[in-house]
Formats: sequence, C-alpha cells, structure tokens
Amino acid sequence: MTHGFFKKMDYGWWIIAVAFYICLVFSGCIFFAFSLFVKPLQAEFEWSRSNIMGAFTCLYLTLAITSPFAGKAVDRFGAKSVMALGGAIMAMGFALLFKLKSPLHLYLGNIIIGIGGSGIGPIPGTAVVSDWFREKRGLAIGIMSMGIGVGGLVVAPLLGGYIIPAFGWRMGYLFISIMACCTIPLALLVIKKRDIDSTTVQNAANRGPTEKDGQVAITNDLSLTEALLSPAFWLIAGAILLSQFALVGTIISQVPHLQDIGIPVTRAATALGGIGLLSAFSKLFFGWVCDLIKSKYAFALGVFFMAVGTFTLMVIGSKTPLFVLWAYSITMGFGGGSWLPVISMIVSTNFGLSSYGTIFGAMMLFQNLGSSTGPLFAGYIYDIKKGYHWAFVTFMVLYAIAIPTVLVVRRPEGKSTDKPLTRIDHMPEDMSRI
Repeated sequence: MTHGFFKKMDYGWWIIAVAFYICLVFSGCIFFAFSLFVKPLQAEFEWSRSNIMGAFTCLYLTLAITSPFAGKAVDRFGAKSVMALGGAIMAMGFALLFKLKSPLHLYLGNIIIGIGGSGIGPIPGTAVVSDWFREKRGLAIGIMSMGIGVGGLVVAPLLGGYIIPAFGWRMGYLFISIMACCTIPLALLVIKKRDIDSTTVQNAANRGPTEKDGQVAITNDLSLTEALLSPAFWLIAGAILLSQFALVGTIISQVPHLQDIGIPVTRAATALGGIGLLSAFSKLFFGWVCDLIKSKYAFALGVFFMAVGTFTLMVIGSKTPLFVLWAYSITMGFGGGSWLPVISMIVSTNFGLSSYGTIFGAMMLFQNLGSSTGPLFAGYIYDIKKGYHWAFVTFMVLYAIAIPTVLVVRRPEGKSTDKPLTRIDHMPEDMSRI
C-alpha cells in the first residue's frame, strides 16, 4: 500500500528518485569504481594489468549474458522484484571481494556482481520510468539517468581520494557492498507498476499512432522476434557495440594511464569524478533533446563528443596544463553521458513499449559486450606496447564507424496490428506531467 506521505505529490517522482539512486549505485560501484582498484591490486598481488582487466571483462560479459533475461523478467514479474533481487546479489559479490585472495576469487566476485548488476541496471529503471511517463518521456529518463553520472561524481572521489588511501582497498569493497544493500528496501517500498484505467486505454487505442517533434509514439509495438527481423535492430546494436567498446575502454583505462604518465592519483580520480559530473548533466540534456529531435541524431552527437574526449586524453602529458585535463573530463563526460537516454529512446520510439524490457535487454547485451571487451583490449595493448596510445587510436576509428551506422536507421513498420494493446503512449495530464 502506498504511504500517505507519497500521495502528496505525483508518485512518478518517487519512481524517478529511487531509479536515480539505483543508477547511481550501478554506475558508481561497478563502472567508475573498478579502475580505482587496478593499481592497488597490482601492487599487492603483482598481477598483470590485463589479468585484472579480465575481471572487468567477466563482469560485463555476465551483464551481457544476463541482460536479456533481466529484461524478460521485468516484462513478466515487474521491476520491483528484479531490482530488489539484483541489489542483494550485487552486494554479495562486493562482500566476497572484501576477502579477495586469488585471480579466480576476483573473477568469481565480479561474475556475481554482473548477475546482480543486470537487475539494478538501466533495464528495470528505464522500463518503470517509461511506464510512468508517456509525455516528455525523454526528459524523465534523462533525470533518472543522471544518477549514473552522479555515481561517478560521488563514488570515484570518495573511494579514490579518501577510503582506499586511508583504509585500504578491502574497505573500499565493503563500502560499495553497503551501498548496494540500500537498493533493496528502496525497491521493495517504492517501485510499483502504474495503474491504467480501461477508459484511458480504449481512448488511446481509438486515436492510433501519433507523431510529434520528430518522434513517433508507437501503439502498434513490435515483439522481440519482429525487432530481430528488422535492419533497424542490428544497425542500432552495431552502433552501440562499437561506441561502448571505445567509450568504456577509454574511461576504465583513464586512471592507470594518467598515473603512468605522472599525473597524481588524486587528480586522476578527480578527473574521473568530473566525467561523472558532466555525465549527469549530459543525461538530462540528451533526454530533453530526444523529446525534440530524432534519437538517432542525439546518439550521433553523443558519439562525436566521445571521440573528441578520447583525442584530448591522447594529447595529455605530465607537463600538460591542468585545463586540458578538465577539457577531457568535460567532453568525455558530455559525450559518454548520452548513452542511456538515447539508447532507451531509440528503442522505445522504434519498437514500442509492449516488449520494451525484453528488447532493451537485448540491446544491453551488445552494450555490455562492448563494455566488457574494450578495457580488456586496452589492457592487452598496454601489456605488449607498454602504453595505451594504439588502443586510443583504435577507439577513434570505431567512433567514426558508429556515427554513420546509427544515422541510417529507419523505424520498422509494425507487423502485429491484431495484438491487444497492453501499453499506451498518452496519459492523463496528472500522470504524464514532469
């Protein structure tokens, strides 16, 4: 039952608030935190950098494999159960790393984190927010996904600048395990499906599809099978794979790369936090932009700024002025922050919402494949070249391929006109307001 305090304001805002925090935990504890443990683990255990990065690959490969199942579970059981279970499993994984002793132990812990991460990642968050906000959906998802950027802003400086230097890397793992535990009660107490009255559904069905400001509101949704048979799915998936391979490969390599060229770890961690800050504002910006222009154009713009950020990182040296490091943080954060709102919107506007969780989960398979292999590739290049230069060059080429790939996407025609309408794209004023 909804608490009376929650009833004092539109409940959708509480949905956004919890999804925001869960995104913060997902990005801050999984994505931004990982690179802060690379040097401490290398110093204590004398493992190779590619060996440590292999754990990140295991984590993101696990996310890739489990994401379609998480999406299907969201469509079938709802976001609440998936989020709560995911938070519990993720907390267990980080607690296991508190007692880390061997590479196998490291890999196993990250596999468990990956299983849990698929349950508290963008799949259930974007699904439940999309369900509550049909008007200005891009802006709503942008606000929610700011949590991913704030995760970097909060967790990276806190871990890298305070907890790990003062208390050691083991306490760092324990700290983020506690953060993951906090997602469980929040999901159970707040997250729920939005009720739709039958009159509203019938009225929306009578209106049929509409188009406004370059975005199409689809009532004739596609199933996963229909989506897989369309060129649009594979073009979008290819652009996601290439851009995320390069983006995550760059960001995860950033802290050790900057340390290698003589940048202090506190400054490198602050730059990582700067990416998180700009990423937060970027998500809001790109969510808003996706309500105004086609999401594929927003996608291409984001990838362009990723390329500018990677190039800026390549020219930084030990004597480079500080403003160049901040220019890198700004451009990389702005471009890198675009991925969640633009992917969510490009999925919902091309394939609809009836099978959103399943299709978005399938897209996350490609996102996580790119995210898992990019850092491994960078670590391998480092081990054979003793530097990241050629990894960054490769990433620039992949950005150049991803942009035209997404720009040729065309929305597929609906094929199942006789399917019952389970979700709608227009809500009463009080439920769609943001």
